[in-house]
Amino acid sequence: MHMVGTVALALFLFEAVQGCVNDADCWMNGMCKGEVCQCTAGWTGENCTLLNLKPAPVVGAYGYAPNVTSWGGLPTRIDGKWHIHVAEMINGCGLAAWKKNSRIVHAVSENMTGPYTREDVAIRDWAHNPQLAVDNHTGTPTYLLFHIGDGTPNFPEECGEETPEPPVPRKTSKILHTADSPYGPWEPFEGLPHINNPSPFLFRNGTIVLTGTEWKIWRADSWKGPWKAKDIIWEGNGGQGRWEDPFIFYEPVMRVWKMIAHVWPNYSPDEPACDYNYSLRVAGFAYSLDGVTWVKSPIPPFTNSVPHTDGSVSQMSTRERPKLIFAVDGHTPIGLANGVSSLPEPWGCKTKAGVDWTYTLVAPIGE
Repeated sequence: MHMVGTVALALFLFEAVQGCVNDADCWMNGMCKGEVCQCTAGWTGENCTLLNLKPAPVVGAYGYAPNVTSWGGLPTRIDGKWHIHVAEMINGCGLAAWKKNSRIVHAVSENMTGPYTREDVAIRDWAHNPQLAVDNHTGTPTYLLFHIGDGTPNFPEECGEETPEPPVPRKTSKILHTADSPYGPWEPFEGLPHINNPSPFLFRNGTIVLTGTEWKIWRADSWKGPWKAKDIIWEGNGGQGRWEDPFIFYEPVMRVWKMIAHVWPNYSPDEPACDYNYSLRVAGFAYSLDGVTWVKSPIPPFTNSVPHTDGSVSQMSTRERPKLIFAVDGHTPIGLANGVSSLPEPWGCKTKAGVDWTYTLVAPIGE
């Protein structure tokens, strides 16, 4: 079934290739010149639909070694080093316990792709799906750590030999903590609407745009608000699967908003997810000229196949929580971060105890 799905995807990609008439035929990831798409940096393919991913290290960015269950984060270059605020499961638990055992830790590396070494706990359990943004518009950086969960313990499970975390209450925030340093201390900010799996994009003047799986676009002149929201309008054929976990950014070269997202495979509610075969599709891409109306691409920007620097290839059973890392210009993609499960188990087994070990992977993106 997996081989059949791979062949079907290859044939679909082949049929989708065609000469361009305008930049929209290049999915706004390139310019149409002489009926040929000339892709902008970071994108490839005859219609510029694919991220130009390069081999990733065999050892993941975080959670691979030493072995701890991790589920994504966004590396950010600060003062010459790479920092990542990343989801980690406590008490020796796997991803099956993410709704109770996830916390956000801060780790540092000399390299974008890692490996990262844990420095401190940024937000204790329960908190998940972190994404860091840095507001520099006043000349003094403010670090904005968006997430889900509020940092209040939720009766975490005990799964291994680690010493259980004590249930110490703390001040809470639904989706944002702020600090003057990537090392914290982190203070909760309560002035934002509740957004599930928030993805921020911050302009240099402090203007901020947020989206999440409620599929609204929130905008404010400052991260302190006030906020205005509009419902997203979808256009185009996004292919099969359910979209979630969006990551948005504005690309000034093409003057367009862009989004990547995780895409769930379609499966019958009567069929246990852990019995479902490998996902044919793990990602989606869309663009918008106004930030409200979004055009979905039928072609995924990346797959669950990951080549490594030693020549080997990992066929991930799932590759989620997509986040792009940008060059100093703030919009040219140079890396892709994901939460991945590399065990030879079906997609839905990522939350089945015993086979639910996952880690955070960072793959470089070429020009």
